[in-house]
Amino acid sequence: ITSFDGRFELLIRKPLVACTSSLPPNRCILVIDALDECEDSLRIARCLVEMAEHAHWITIIATSRDLPDIRSIFESKQLVEQRDLYDDDAREDLLLYLQDRIEIDGLDGLRGFEDELIDAAEGLFLWLHIAIELVATCKWGRVEMVEIVLERRLSGDAEAKMFAMYLAVLEHAAGKAGQYTNIVRAFVGMLLVTSGTGSLSISELFAFLPQTLRKGTLSEFSALVMELRPVLSLTPAGNPGGTPPAPNLVFVRAYHISFLDFIARK
Repeated sequence: ITSFDGRFELLIRKPLVACTSSLPPNRCILVIDALDECEDSLRIARCLVEMAEHAHWITIIATSRDLPDIRSIFESKQLVEQRDLYDDDAREDLLLYLQDRIEIDGLDGLRGFEDELIDAAEGLFLWLHIAIELVATCKWGRVEMVEIVLERRLSGDAEAKMFAMYLAVLEHAAGKAGQYTNIVRAFVGMLLVTSGTGSLSISELFAFLPQTLRKGTLSEFSALVMELRPVLSLTPAGNPGGTPPAPNLVFVRAYHISFLDFIARK
């Protein structure tokens, strides 16, 4: 069976229906993070609702951006409880994460700014994570970078807040004089275009650069990609002997889908 519906029917729905006569002793909890980022999110949402209908011993927790199509699927069934994560107070969790990063990564430049950074995050883990990573990319001037991040923070709208942070990362990578602006633009453009086909390695992305921009070496391009790591997920394919992986073995994708939205719209 190759179709999604066929596999769901055979592997999930039928076994769940069969289990109703002999319920398991313990409740099962199924967590789906970032449902909206799944390849076929609407179909998966319908399947989750159907699972909840057939198996009341399963608690399904799904996180997603508040998209109308997904919301309508869940609202159609009264057995679904919706919660707005922005209403939860995440200060304690954010503070623990920030303190761990300061201690583990030696980010002393963040000390003394804990309360201000937590206030600025307004419950957004993603914002705080990128702020910390942006400071970590600085070999010097980390306190100055923290102050820049705090000066440019926005309140209220989560999307605008994240877009301002993404812009700060790109401007930092482009250099104070903007000397790398064109190559940064080309890089994020390639990231957007290739996002639907899988990750490319640093060396593959370098090969796709227009000839007019390929004035530096692969090593220099790799260093520029490292400056953008606050918004990237870098996956090494291998690391023999503990040595740093070569550029052709480091695959690049966006850390979060909202960065691709930012690229496409801004």
